[in-house]
Amino acid sequence: QGVDLRIRGTESFVVSMEDGTSSEVMDPNALPRVLLSAVDDATSLQALDEDSEDESSDAPAPPPAAVKRPAEGVGKRLHYVLIVDVSGSMGTQDVDAGNGGKMTRIDAVMKQCNAFVDLRMADPDSQQDLFHLVEFSHVGTVVFSNLGLQAAKQTLSARVPQPNHQTHYVEALKAAQTLPIPAGCGVRVLFLSDGYPSVWDESCVNYVQYQFVSAFSDLQIHTIGFGNSDNDFQVLQQIAQLGSGTTSKPILDFKELAKPFSSISRVVTETRGGSDAKRARRDVPLGLTPGFNSDYQHLLCQVKAPNGEWQRKTVEIARKPHYQGSTRLIYQMTCDGEKLVAKSSRNTTTTKQENEEFQNMAVEAQRVVNRFAAQTGVAVSVLPVSLYMGLGPSPTHQWFCAEPALPGVFTKFVGNNGYVGSGVDTQTMEALAHFSWAQSGKTTMVADLQGVVDQGQFRLTDAQVLSLDNRYGPADTGADGINAFFRMHKCGPWCLKLGLA
Repeated sequence: QGVDLRIRGTESFVVSMEDGTSSEVMDPNALPRVLLSAVDDATSLQALDEDSEDESSDAPAPPPAAVKRPAEGVGKRLHYVLIVDVSGSMGTQDVDAGNGGKMTRIDAVMKQCNAFVDLRMADPDSQQDLFHLVEFSHVGTVVFSNLGLQAAKQTLSARVPQPNHQTHYVEALKAAQTLPIPAGCGVRVLFLSDGYPSVWDESCVNYVQYQFVSAFSDLQIHTIGFGNSDNDFQVLQQIAQLGSGTTSKPILDFKELAKPFSSISRVVTETRGGSDAKRARRDVPLGLTPGFNSDYQHLLCQVKAPNGEWQRKTVEIARKPHYQGSTRLIYQMTCDGEKLVAKSSRNTTTTKQENEEFQNMAVEAQRVVNRFAAQTGVAVSVLPVSLYMGLGPSPTHQWFCAEPALPGVFTKFVGNNGYVGSGVDTQTMEALAHFSWAQSGKTTMVADLQGVVDQGQFRLTDAQVLSLDNRYGPADTGADGINAFFRMHKCGPWCLKLGLA
């Protein structure tokens, strides 16, 4: 009947109507009267967020001084752009359908795209949002644009793509760039593919960074690599980082594919108002992902390992970064014959203290990880971070950090803003985050857990400590990030064994 019931706390309710009006109710007993006065034929009600009772009681209480306010921009219309790979391999019938049978990859993806619309329909702030669908193989095709939630759901339900041809990512993005989206609107891209693009060179990277991303003022690109577990999804990761989004690689299982869609929906809700003002960022062109030839330069540095002494060394570092995070640029590097990854601040200015804090946070994360490993027997470690100071009159990198390069398939298990991946390995990392919260006396959490799993051994990089007082740098999302984790976290076997459930 066009009525949404949204629980904002334990003492008040907000009833929102399709015409944009709303009423706040302090007394739950008054709900029937308000609803009957708002709707002529109020035949049924359904509370949203039915899973809210299952949220962990371990989540921190809101900061004492804060009454939770909607972020600036909440309520403005968002545009969701579904970009779906329909190349030949998407017709492979190898996805576990959950009933003992198999379904094709494209069928699984289309059904979960439809379910994603349901997730957005459950958000009262999303009722005026619009959906677009782009399908691509060797060319990109706009299937529909500017459809409301109900119309998008109906159209997706009836859509049966026929997989064929090769995979060209840039063609997909070029088609999406033609969509009639007004300037200034928030754009949330979900880019789904099961393989590596047929063409990916520096011109492709430049197009994504300088044309597609620059075309939208409020953009997130979330990528989902849905294929064999050994597939290389580094390009999808690079696209997501350029688009300030997330990357996930669910296994070929229909239920597991649902989890990244749910995580992305949560991220969209949490960040609906757009990002806060940030320090000035360096505008640096990205290079190619590892595995391609890269243009290197020599740099004389002073190097300090964790708890070590300063040493003078010459390193080879790529002239262009191949990845970027929210706060750092990632470069390929070698030192003493070892392959490393250099991490330089995206801020226009950086200091020794800022990089020492990054190094110390890795040490702190390792302490927590050691305790988790001791109690569980899980083989897990955090990569050691060394501090570098560029020497010379005008070094291209004055202060930066570096750590060993990780070979293998890179996976983000847990983010710092509520993102939780899928699969058994993610359950283990969720337990690590939950464990860290309990071990700290519910004051800090080790999050942003990402890295490589090799023969059962977890090697993690860029772990971020979250704290109630936001003392661990600009990526410390504090109580908001911790609460966002617990909204997504479901205790599994490790939480049970550790007495956390």
